[in-house]
Amino acid sequence: MLSTSHPGALTPLMQQYMGIKKDYPDSVVFFRLGDFYEMFFEDAVTAAPILEVQLTSRDKSSENPIPMCGIPYHAASNYIQKLIQKGLKVAICEQTEVPVSGKAGKTIIKREVARVVTPALVGDPDLVSDNNQNLLLTIHALTENEFELAILDLLGGELRLGHVSDLDGLVDWVLRLNPKEFLIHDSERDSDWFLAIKSRFPKVSVTFRSEIFSSGALAASRAYLRETIKRETPLSFLEPLSLEDSDRLFLDATALSALEVIQSHSASGESSSLLSVLDCCVTPMGRRSLKDWLSRPLLHISAIVQRHESVEFLVNTPTIFEALRKELTEIRDLERLTSKTVLGLSMPRDLVAIRENLKHLPAIKGALRKSQAPLLREFESQLNALSDLVQLLEASLKEEVPATLRDGNIFKDSYRAEIKELRSLSQNAKSMIASIETRERESSGISSLKIKFSKVFGYTFEVTSTHLKKVPPHFIRKQTIANGERFITEELKEFEEKVMTAEVRLKAIEEELFLELRGKVAEQSSALMKNAKILGALDCLLSFAKVSRERGYYRPMLHTGWDLSIKEGRHPVVETKVERGKFIPNDIIFNEDTCRTLLITGPNMAGKSTIMRQVALISIMAQAGCFVPASRAQLPILDAIFTRVGSSDDLARGQSTFMVEMSEVARILEKATSKSLLVIDEIGRGTSTYDGLSLAWALLENIHTHLRAKTLFATHFHELTVLEKNHPSLRNANVLVKKLDQEIIFLHQLDFGSCNRSYGIEVARLAGLPAPILERAHELLESLENEKQSVKSFQSILGKKHISKSSESRSPLES
Repeated sequence: MLSTSHPGALTPLMQQYMGIKKDYPDSVVFFRLGDFYEMFFEDAVTAAPILEVQLTSRDKSSENPIPMCGIPYHAASNYIQKLIQKGLKVAICEQTEVPVSGKAGKTIIKREVARVVTPALVGDPDLVSDNNQNLLLTIHALTENEFELAILDLLGGELRLGHVSDLDGLVDWVLRLNPKEFLIHDSERDSDWFLAIKSRFPKVSVTFRSEIFSSGALAASRAYLRETIKRETPLSFLEPLSLEDSDRLFLDATALSALEVIQSHSASGESSSLLSVLDCCVTPMGRRSLKDWLSRPLLHISAIVQRHESVEFLVNTPTIFEALRKELTEIRDLERLTSKTVLGLSMPRDLVAIRENLKHLPAIKGALRKSQAPLLREFESQLNALSDLVQLLEASLKEEVPATLRDGNIFKDSYRAEIKELRSLSQNAKSMIASIETRERESSGISSLKIKFSKVFGYTFEVTSTHLKKVPPHFIRKQTIANGERFITEELKEFEEKVMTAEVRLKAIEEELFLELRGKVAEQSSALMKNAKILGALDCLLSFAKVSRERGYYRPMLHTGWDLSIKEGRHPVVETKVERGKFIPNDIIFNEDTCRTLLITGPNMAGKSTIMRQVALISIMAQAGCFVPASRAQLPILDAIFTRVGSSDDLARGQSTFMVEMSEVARILEKATSKSLLVIDEIGRGTSTYDGLSLAWALLENIHTHLRAKTLFATHFHELTVLEKNHPSLRNANVLVKKLDQEIIFLHQLDFGSCNRSYGIEVARLAGLPAPILERAHELLESLENEKQSVKSFQSILGKKHISKSSESRSPLES
């Protein structure tokens, strides 16, 4: 079997293919042959099983047949999607000239790559989920631990720049961004930092380049974009923004995951996340914006209050709410339609969709104009109806247009006189021929005169032998046939030329006019993209209003102080999983002088984690601009939320649970401030009892006395509850449990005071452990509780010498 590395003797066509493939070695080349895209050699072997098409071969009778497979060109999008989902790139090679009739097989048609589709640089919204971003992350290593970043969202029209000063920070950004593709300098291929990133994110596609990195990450991103889309992209379309979140509440990847803000840990995925609960958006822009709002809540109180005012107005004014939501329901993905147009990839239906989107703006602006909320009024003033563009698109494009440019029939007859004439010729050819035929039959007196068509001679008059003497002088003899002769006239010849070329000319004119029109739409890309962002933000506010009204959320009162008070707070996700009104609410109060830290004890399954997480989620919702699940809430502006909970354990990097735990704690101590909220659950589980207790004790003391952040600290180390005596602003709290005989009932209510036992055996009973094991556990527990310091007593209960002599220096529990 031939390979591209040892091609052997090749035909001119295959030589052309090899020349193109040489320039795109890291891409699967879609090589256009007529109505198909063909793949050859290793590309065919790689692609065939992914595309689920038959792998065959070219020149099957030869000693070394060339592997090949093919797909219909009109169905290419579906096949491209399958390849990029596997992390592959596709170079689309088109025929750049029309085959000349009669020269087939003698001259190779010119071909060149029109564009390259990569996992990140897709360009076609149809290949990407509405809710997700396909991001290209360019990493330019300044040193081994210092990195310049450029994040490109091609379809969203955003390019952001940032800087990180350590590998952990880089990993956190990758986790938060979830890019589809890395762009890396070729010299970093074997660097320690890249190998660490690649092992951590093996599914992310990687592209290596060298020369384009001469001026840093931004220049490399733009150069790679030009390389793939084969054209200059307007700078206004990709004006670089800062990646820094100085005006946003900081949520690292650990917190986003532990709190299940965007994605749930359950098998159902996003259905149990905060995003899924708050997402009532009706536009793709809104859904993407909501994801961003929840991942990066606001930090400035004035901006947050503006969102709250808007939500309140929409909740209290259902007529305007319904009017806006009705209009937005008709809006398609204006953001990606605009990007597609700027990239030169839009088709007739895309421009029609832009036109129809813009036609809804006057009604949206009219509804917003009635608002008393400053932010909504600002949206009204900033939305650009682009009336001139709408008029142009209305005057030019038909109401219904074909999916592709090659199908023609795009423009209205009234748009250009030539279009009307050519379309009339093409559509009325039969009636015009009949008219010429009737006129000539009547003027000549030849009753059997007919116009016939043949591929060789085109349109001709056929005159039988008996009527040849009646042939008019302006008839020109063309051919003798068995029972008569064929003639043409100047009129018929001229008509034939017009009819035969009308369709070709019409398609050419429509293509030229469409490219011109697309360019005019692209000139308005900045205004269109701004409109898309505003509509997305409006959709988010409408979504917040809908959820807040339906679930009885409360508008939180925000302040710049330290204290936090939540009355009858509820977990926004968990409450949707139980019968309405059955969720047990809880009060949470933090006061800088009397309660900076809540040390929470109690059994597993009692609800400690739910209560702690709901405080964090309520804060996120409030700073994102939403009302909150509580009867009252007075909330400070948090600068960050940090978590250390078991759900974030990840051994993929070869670290132990304890190492992951300590790394996260170290990050909290480094990054958190007194304005942060800390959610810490079960520190010290991954080491010995005394080590774990000592570390938990020291950490809690440090956070409480030095960091002074609002802290929810859950633990099974009951020894820590004595800290309340020496630290007046550290309060013990527990989740109430009611015991009936051998059964326990979780009341899911938080109360001040410590829990004197963990109810572990009772929880095990609920989990279904066999009765003999539970009975034995009770026996052992009673012994341990009665004689905590007696190892000998414990050994006698066991009945076997399970504890070594060295264990006598340790407590029974640790042994």
